[in-house]
Amino acid sequence: MSGPAVAPTLEALFHTWDSVDALLADRPEPDWKTPTRCPGWSVQDVLSHMVATERLLAGLPLTTHTAEPAPHVRNPIGRFNENEVDARRGLPGAAVLAEWHDVAALRREALRTADDEYFTTETDTPTGRAPRIEFIHLRVLDCWVHEQDARAAIGPEGNRTGPGLLVTVERLARSLPMVVGKRAAARDGDCVTVRLTGGVEREWHVAVSGGRAALAGPTPAPTATLTMDAWDYAWLATGRADEGAAGRVRVEGDAALAQRLVAGLNVMI
Repeated sequence: MSGPAVAPTLEALFHTWDSVDALLADRPEPDWKTPTRCPGWSVQDVLSHMVATERLLAGLPLTTHTAEPAPHVRNPIGRFNENEVDARRGLPGAAVLAEWHDVAALRREALRTADDEYFTTETDTPTGRAPRIEFIHLRVLDCWVHEQDARAAIGPEGNRTGPGLLVTVERLARSLPMVVGKRAAARDGDCVTVRLTGGVEREWHVAVSGGRAALAGPTPAPTATLTMDAWDYAWLATGRADEGAAGRVRVEGDAALAQRLVAGLNVMI
């Protein structure tokens, strides 16, 4: 089948869930209510969102609660998320964690025992109709990023290497042609290299030809090269980073093009 491979995707998902479990075990109530960099969401809200999405994928009943309008809710996906999150705000964090353990166990068993047809069947995803494995691939990114949101709020740092980060950066790199061609307004003949170091080592090349940017093979003389830590790339591309992450990007070549690239990396909805 085309698209993400099932076994590595599930490995990355379950590894991330294990890391979330370890992070949130036995947390005092004030930790649960700590704000994160997700606008309007606490650590508890982040986990409530993860609970709700896995309940949706498991076919379990969802809330009938309607949250009050909020400035961080801008689209139908945001409204769905906020309804589920707000429905759990009056609960202690430990109750949301218990619900998470229940639904995650259910989903693990379903995914481990699913046949090929389950993963190849098309379904609605946040990026349109696609085989179900694409949605699960997106779940790795979503869960890993929200784990990092919680870690940034309450500590400690962790899970900055391994399969969750790998899937996340490879997923985010799909947007590089759009970033190079549209946001950075690269010109015909330009070629950009984005190189990741640290927890994941990867390198992508985007060339512009005929007004279109696309992933390409390496070139001996790229117009601009950006080198950064893989975690910084994930943080920049999901809109979480402060100026420190952008300042750590090492630039070679066309500095103005590189600045536009860094400024345009955020591709989260």
